[in-house]
Amino acid sequence: ADDVIDENGFKEHHALTFRTQLAYQFHQRYKTINGKKVALQMNTPRVYLNYRQGIKSSFSDTRFAFASAGISFNTDLGNAGHTKWDFSAGGFMDNKYMEFIDYQHFNGTQTFYLQQSAYSYSSIKRFSTLGYYSYSTDQAFIEAHVEHHFDGALLSKISFLRNTGIHAFGGANYLNNFRDPQFLEVAFG
Repeated sequence: ADDVIDENGFKEHHALTFRTQLAYQFHQRYKTINGKKVALQMNTPRVYLNYRQGIKSSFSDTRFAFASAGISFNTDLGNAGHTKWDFSAGGFMDNKYMEFIDYQHFNGTQTFYLQQSAYSYSSIKRFSTLGYYSYSTDQAFIEAHVEHHFDGALLSKISFLRNTGIHAFGGANYLNNFRDPQFLEVAFG
């Protein structure tokens, strides 16, 4: 990223971009509250597709096509807690002309604190220690996230912590952009 971002920021360019996202939650159920249809929290898998295209025109400098697909789901392990999973992969089918801002960027550290996931379909699709532009790519990538919440299974065994409501969790995040070394982070808290 250092070769495309200087003291003036990004190179100025004009872009006409088409973007769409599709998601499907298997066996989704709804509830009506005050006349409004509200989706219930489900543990069934959710598949999602993303597509972006930069369209070359008289006022647009870009030409690219990007697609990605993924699946996210939860696994209930009873007294041992629950695990959240997210796997995705994607890449550029065409990258004839694109600027760095059009690359695929991954949700890493943008400021000194951890942001929520930018993806409404997957709350764990983020990295805790990855620099925001460090692994940005104009090629293919594979991304995986797993987070296990023990829901009191570990800390409830310690008598003075039992009533505090404190819970333990562990997780791992993985990224491979097939250019830089593979990125893996593991967390426990």
